Amino acid sequence: MSIISNVSNLGGLVYPFLRDLDWSIVSSAVKDALPDHQPTLRWVKDDKVCDLLTEMDTGTFLAHSGLSFSMHKGAFTLSKRISRLMRPYRYFAFASPADVTISHSSGLDAAVWDGAGLMSSAMLDRLAENLDREHSHFEHHLHELQQLRRAEITIMHEAGQEKAHVLIVDDLAVDFLFPADSTKSEITLSDRVFIGLHPVHARNTMRLDVQSLINLNPFFQPEQLLGWLAQEAELYLDRIRSGELDQIFSHLGRFAAAGDLSQFCHWWLADFAVSGGSFT
Repeated sequence: MSIISNVSNLGGLVYPFLRDLDWSIVSSAVKDALPDHQPTLRWVKDDKVCDLLTEMDTGTFLAHSGLSFSMHKGAFTLSKRISRLMRPYRYFAFASPADVTISHSSGLDAAVWDGAGLMSSAMLDRLAENLDREHSHFEHHLHELQQLRRAEITIMHEAGQEKAHVLIVDDLAVDFLFPADSTKSEITLSDRVFIGLHPVHARNTMRLDVQSLINLNPFFQPEQLLGWLAQEAELYLDRIRSGELDQIFSHLGRFAAAGDLSQFCHWWLADFAVSGGSFT
């Protein structure tokens, strides 16, 4: 079980919908018995049950925040929508609906633009104006936004939630452009618009889980993916044979502790290869 609250050190990050409350979020494993308390909100994220605790009951909190929920697609889908909001943000803003233009275009092929969209650089500038100028890393945060060209965006408005990876472009006639019918209606926000942004930075590796393979199927046929896997496997073995372990550690995932890395350093397969062992 883990607990964070409004007095936790979040490194300057903020839970936007909880800013003016005394709150805590208790996360426990799905397999464990539920905690003995009555949460304001409860949702599931990955293998955790998350409970928001405040002095409000659910109805009072929803009225206070302006959020409304619908269970028409079930608790699992609603949990995904809630988890996009109950997370810490550094870059976010609340605005009047009249000040934010969101357009949905049938001209954007849904097969290509699913989960993607465009954001105007002018909107990025408006988010930069919301930065805490007293923060010790203000200049760094400002520079990050000024250089940003891709981001993960979450938007809440009266029609629902927009969630996408966006390209940030100049000369866009609206603030946001998404494919038609992409709004998630399970959760809505009245009287204001929320915009939350997480920077996305390019990497030279790509992890393909089952869902990613499903999503990419229209673009990459199984034969092409298998070819890439074969190439990666051969490169992997070459680096083991040559003893370039530092080159392959980045493909083995993040290390939870220093002890994990030390285990890889004594990897028997690497010793076998460096000693001249044959893989054929």
